Amino acid sequence: MTKKVWLRCLAAAGVLIVCVAAVLGLWFWHYWRSPVPLMSEATVLLIPKGAGVRQIGAMLAEKGVLANDLRYLVYLRLSGLGPKLKAGEYSFAPGISPAGVLQKIARGEVLRHPVTIVEGLRLEEIAAVFAQGGWVDTDKFLSLARDPAFIRTVQLETASLEGYLFPDTYLMVRGTGEEELIRQMLQRFKQVWAALPETEGLSLNQHEIVTLASVVEKETGQAVERPLIARVFLNRLKLGMPLQSDPTVIYGMGDAFKGNLRRVDLRSPTSHNTYVIPGLPPGPICSPGKAALEAVLKPAESEALYFVSRNDGSHVFSKTLAEHNRAVQTYQRQARKQPTTAGTAPATKPEAVSAAPEKKGQDEKKGQEGKGE
Repeated sequence: MTKKVWLRCLAAAGVLIVCVAAVLGLWFWHYWRSPVPLMSEATVLLIPKGAGVRQIGAMLAEKGVLANDLRYLVYLRLSGLGPKLKAGEYSFAPGISPAGVLQKIARGEVLRHPVTIVEGLRLEEIAAVFAQGGWVDTDKFLSLARDPAFIRTVQLETASLEGYLFPDTYLMVRGTGEEELIRQMLQRFKQVWAALPETEGLSLNQHEIVTLASVVEKETGQAVERPLIARVFLNRLKLGMPLQSDPTVIYGMGDAFKGNLRRVDLRSPTSHNTYVIPGLPPGPICSPGKAALEAVLKPAESEALYFVSRNDGSHVFSKTLAEHNRAVQTYQRQARKQPTTAGTAPATKPEAVSAAPEKKGQDEKKGQEGKGE
């Protein structure tokens, strides 16, 4: 073969190589940058923990998010994204390219679902909200919230975490465990607590403040009334009067409460029945919000010792038993046949008739006003 022919063959081979390289380059470029043609609507994919590159590619292909062929592996190798792919739940919108898909997974841009815990929920109710969305196992959640060993790890000295799982909107990520979620809620409580105003002349510790705030939270749905209700309870505590708060009775009854609070319930001793026990209950009866905590720390100025529901969510406040009994006659007699129910939604708070004794006999009689048999 002459030199001239050799050069021609070499040139032809070079051209062929360039053409092949160009075709391959176009093929890869089209794969990396062009929108995925298989998706007509947003696609959600849950990548499990421990999934490898090939498993992730197969899952993406099955969902029609990208083609699982040589180009997928080459792109991951050249981009260095292979080791960075993260587990989680992802949403891919129509028009996204394979490169965009893989970069999103590498950045860990997982779906975040808002779940709102309203003020005034008990531990069981909080667990039920999360369990409804499949975020927790109810039994595991409640077991941790009542586990003394776990509670010690979060620097609290309480029998349970009742009252300390702060009500807020949480952005939930698939794969979040019960312990991680509880720690998030406790961290939120600590953040809110740190920003609260300092106590002035208040002789209550943190646990007592949270406990009283939980009672305030349950007593009214009217934000403007919280500081006044807090003052009523603080006035009673100062004078050694029982709180006589219906929501504490309901909490202490547990599953025995069927929607109608009777006279016999008020007299039945439980750990939280403040018609029977002196002072505060041993712990919170729900998770209070920031406003209820602030109400205890910054209560209204008042000498009121009593309040009674107007049956519209608001209350009449009184300084003396005589004033209170007149208010009871006016408002609670009208609703004598209506059951007192525990409120768990933000707009349906329990309507309590609260009182403190001036004379024991008078108070016991007064305490029955408006109650069902």
